[in-house]
Amino acid sequence: MSRRKILIVDDDLSVSAVVKIALEAMYDVATANSALRAIQYLSVRKVDLVILDINMPGMNGIEALEKIKKGHPDIIVIMLTSYASKENMQKATSFGAYGFIFKPFDLHILRNYIYTAFNIREKDSVSDKVPVRKTVLQ
Repeated sequence: MSRRKILIVDDDLSVSAVVKIALEAMYDVATANSALRAIQYLSVRKVDLVILDINMPGMNGIEALEKIKKGHPDIIVIMLTSYASKENMQKATSFGAYGFIFKPFDLHILRNYIYTAFNIREKDSVSDKVPVRKTVLQ
């Protein structure tokens, strides 16, 4: 079985570097320093999960999320931010974001969050293939 692929998108290169180092023992990890570069990357490579900063110059993370999910609805997207307004959180959720990680964050928590996201996705895909047996309690 091949390793899952993660793309980290953040204009802060130090954040991308630290997260990449923390994850590369378990996953194939790539980075992009802008939303536009991330979208270009996704047009030629398959990725299972994107960690996407909200606040970036040019195209912000919310706009990028909308484009990513339109073109690749199966990709899990975790939003990364120092501050998220209620409006941005609602937009991100409506566009299909899996969840949010707030900076500064504990790398152990991020790894667990990713692990959980993959497990939930795996269980969902298995349950879609397994017939559901309904039981009526009387």
